[in-house]
Amino acid sequence: MIYFLSFLVLIGILMIPHEWGHYFVARLARMKVYEYSVGAGPEIFSRVRNDVKFSLRPIPILAYVRIAGMEPSEADHPEGFNSKSIGWRFAVLMAGSTMNMLVALIIFVAAGMTFGKVVGSRTFVREVDPKMPGYDAGFREGDEVLSVGGKAPKDTAEFIDLISSRPNQSVPVNVQRAGKTVALAVVPKAVVDVQRNKETGKVEKKEIGRIGVVIQGDPIFQKAGAVESIKEGFYTTVVWTQQILVGIVYTFTHREGLKHVGGPLAIAKAAGDSAKKGLAEYAWFAGVISINLAVFNLLPLLALDGGRILFLIYEVVRRRRPDPQKEFIANAVGMALLFLLLLVITAKDIHDWIVK
Repeated sequence: MIYFLSFLVLIGILMIPHEWGHYFVARLARMKVYEYSVGAGPEIFSRVRNDVKFSLRPIPILAYVRIAGMEPSEADHPEGFNSKSIGWRFAVLMAGSTMNMLVALIIFVAAGMTFGKVVGSRTFVREVDPKMPGYDAGFREGDEVLSVGGKAPKDTAEFIDLISSRPNQSVPVNVQRAGKTVALAVVPKAVVDVQRNKETGKVEKKEIGRIGVVIQGDPIFQKAGAVESIKEGFYTTVVWTQQILVGIVYTFTHREGLKHVGGPLAIAKAAGDSAKKGLAEYAWFAGVISINLAVFNLLPLLALDGGRILFLIYEVVRRRRPDPQKEFIANAVGMALLFLLLLVITAKDIHDWIVK
């Protein structure tokens, strides 16, 4: 039950503000809004207010705002999406992700003022690839990393740095398992990765080490005042945005990256696990997932907000709007592919759950 409830609350934290952002800016731009729906599927409850239908539907992983002019038959609607300037249309498309980033910031600041700022994290092994060096070295799911090369990593990012900086080198690692300290030695596999040089700013190819483990960090909190919590909230939001972008690039550029993509079931499990550890960790998890949704929605993929922004860029460059029918078909195909991907990832989640 805790998994279901924590997932349901998480979806509310993510979806309702996201769609409200689209709705608010669309109304601000004087666009005609037909419906604001929380959930998808058959209607459970609805109420019309200010000529807008507000509805509740049973499938919680989806939500939407239906704006006039988004379908080919209404392309020339006088109050429709396409009747407004490119600036207003861009603002409407950006509003959802902007709200998710704002929600994440508010969560991190509120968590800092309530529970304290995050000063580090305990690093745990969540998954181990049996074909990579980490498995051969003895890493197992649930291990807590105590030290790498004699140094205790203050957080997951430092653990990654300590491993990736030592390709083809034997690295001593101490982990805690079932209350006992276990000494391991792992030789990270050398792989070529593309990274930005912190000093020059140039993108360079670099050989780094990978051991094939997926890690998670349980945050360590320290009491903080309001000003410090606000600063830390901004910092955490920026850092996680950067890490998520790097993770997305890695997923699409490395074959093994796709193995660690999780769907609704994986998110529900992670939400439940974090809720079991306490409100502080659940809030922290919700903030991170909110940033994930913000970034994902701005990817230049058809049917997502980022894909629709691509059509606006096309309009600016070509100085004419794309054919409404072709744009609608492209977004419909994109939506179908996203649903197919969601089904595949969900099937993978079920397989992983059964195997484990």
